[in-house]
Parts: sequence; structure tokens; C-alpha cells
Amino acid sequence: MGDKAEGDRSLANRLGIGIAIGLAIGIPLGLVVLNNLTLGIGLGIGFGLAFGLAMAPSGDDRSDGHRKPPSDD
Repeated sequence: MGDKAEGDRSLANRLGIGIAIGLAIGIPLGLVVLNNLTLGIGLGIGFGLAFGLAMAPSGDDRSDGHRKPPSDD
């Protein structure tokens, strides 16, 4: 059960980072481009959730973005 709690913290951490990045992008986008703060916050949260879920978990050995070549067994 301890492993699951650790994974949940990892997911919460990734979502928190994603939402922070999304809001940093969405709020200026909403204010400057769309002239609507509420829409910018909504876009920021949506983008942040998607970005947070797309980030690889920290324990993943392929978190550097490179795929391992197939091995010949």
C-alpha cells in the first residue's frame, strides 16, 4: 500500500507542476489575446492537466524522452 501512496504523490506532483505551467501560459493568453481572464484561467487549467498527465513519472527509466532500441535475445 505504501507503493500506491508514493505513486499518488507523484501524480499529484506532476499535476501541480502542470497546472502551474498551464496557468502561467493561460492567464497572459487570456488577458492579452482573448481579453477574457476567466477563459484564460480555464485554458490554463485544462492545458496544465493535460501537460501534467503527459509528463513521464519520475521512476520511469525512459523519462529522458529517448526510446530504447529493441534488444536481440
